[in-house]
Amino acid sequence: MKERTQGWAVVLFAILFITFSFIIILIVDSCYIIFKLEAWVRVIEIVLFPIISALLASKIAFGNTKILLNKEKNIKRQFLISKSIAFAVSYFMFTLSINIVIIIVYLIMCIICSVIANKKLEKALKNSNISVKQNNDVINNEEM
Repeated sequence: MKERTQGWAVVLFAILFITFSFIIILIVDSCYIIFKLEAWVRVIEIVLFPIISALLASKIAFGNTKILLNKEKNIKRQFLISKSIAFAVSYFMFTLSINIVIIIVYLIMCIICSVIANKKLEKALKNSNISVKQNNDVINNEEM
């Protein structure tokens, strides 16, 4: 099991989300141009790339890790800020225009991605808390 500080885990999620978004957008757009696909492929892209990116990023950033918590900083707040920045960057990688329909669809997808990522974070935090409690029990048993 890997150990990561809470700051690094949150930043790693944002970096991985942006990276996977870029890769997925690049692949779909190149297929769109090369194979001369219809416009509905772009609609599928805006629906799928945030979800796939969030799944992959949260799996790598939080999967099988123990998060070392900093009591002075709230991890939920840090995670919300990093997700917001990552979602904004990936949106503007997708399109440089501001279209209200695309923004609404993308925001809905971001809400779904946030739920997915929060569940993975909660699971990682549970694993971290269990590990800390087990270590304390071992230390207490050795002292007796």
